[in-house]
Amino acid sequence: MFDEANLLSDVQKNNVPIVIVSRDLTGRRVSSVLVDNEAGGALAMQHLLDLGHRKIAVIRGPERCLTVHRAGLNSGRGTGGGNQPG
Repeated sequence: MFDEANLLSDVQKNNVPIVIVSRDLTGRRVSSVLVDNEAGGALAMQHLLDLGHRKIAVIRGPERCLTVHRAGLNSGRGTGGGNQPG
C-alpha cells in the first residue's frame, strides 16, 4: 500500500526538490500549488457559452469533487441558459 507520509519524509530527508499539486501541506514545510476549482469551472463554462455552446456535458470524477466544481460551473453559467450541469 502507498504510504504518502513516509514517501514525503524520505524525499525531504534526501533533499529532493518537490512541489505538491492540489494538496495543502503547509504544516509539512513543502511547496505546494493549489487550484481554485470553482473559479476554473466558472471560467471554462463562461468560455464555452461565449463561443455559443448551449448543450454542455460535464464528465466528472469522484463525488467528493462535485460540490466545488458544480459551484464554479453554475457561476460561469450565469444567465446564459442551458441545462444545469450534473
